[in-house]
Amino acid sequence: MIKDLVLGFIRWPMWAVLAWEDICQRYRRNILGPFWLTVSTGVSTSAMALIFTKIFHIENDIFIPYLTAGMIAWSFISSSVIESINVFIQSKPIMMSIQLPLSFHVYRLVLKNFIIFLHISVIYFLVTIFFPVELNVYTWMVIPGVIMNLVLFYFFAIPVGMVCARFRDVAQIIMSILAICSYVTPLFWMPDMIGDNAWLLNYNPLYSCLVIIRDPLLGKMPTLFAYEVAGGLAFVLFLLSCFTYKKYMSRLIFWL
Repeated sequence: MIKDLVLGFIRWPMWAVLAWEDICQRYRRNILGPFWLTVSTGVSTSAMALIFTKIFHIENDIFIPYLTAGMIAWSFISSSVIESINVFIQSKPIMMSIQLPLSFHVYRLVLKNFIIFLHISVIYFLVTIFFPVELNVYTWMVIPGVIMNLVLFYFFAIPVGMVCARFRDVAQIIMSILAICSYVTPLFWMPDMIGDNAWLLNYNPLYSCLVIIRDPLLGKMPTLFAYEVAGGLAFVLFLLSCFTYKKYMSRLIFWL
């Protein structure tokens, strides 16, 4: 497994070009190109802010930066989960024609999602212009937060991609669970709104993945517990990746 990670990484010129080509193919002949993601996210965020500020009676200066930072982080997380489902299925033409390390295809996926994240992040800088968002030393903590999520979803993609290649129905189950998580995770609402029940959020690992990106964007330091959960989850997924790689790597090509 470790050897595969290294062999895949040293081929970074290839998977970097393919990741960029994935972006170009997706938005070819579009005037705005990948910035359609920025526009669509901005429009949806504005619409939700208009509704939820009235429902929750929260000031725009507080809720709009909170919602925007959360939407940016959640878009990154949800796209990483959804894309992981088909990481090997979509790579079938390459895998059938040339032998490459398994990690090669995952690196390509992770880089593509990171590029999309950068495009969507443009909204954040627009919000900082029109709303009082505190930018301080804690804002830089978004960098380790993003890196931890990249590592976490890298090791998420390997076992999930294999399982979904073997059992195609699992993809629908994961997407259904993700849809539920978007409501039980404080994305459109704030943790203090559930009062004494806020401790239940500690059992939602996606909440920790969210706050280590969102809190720094709001000028706040994420809790140590959030980093511990994200790091622990990444380690568990690493072990699971090693297990599935060793046991099912040789069979994967027959499942595609």
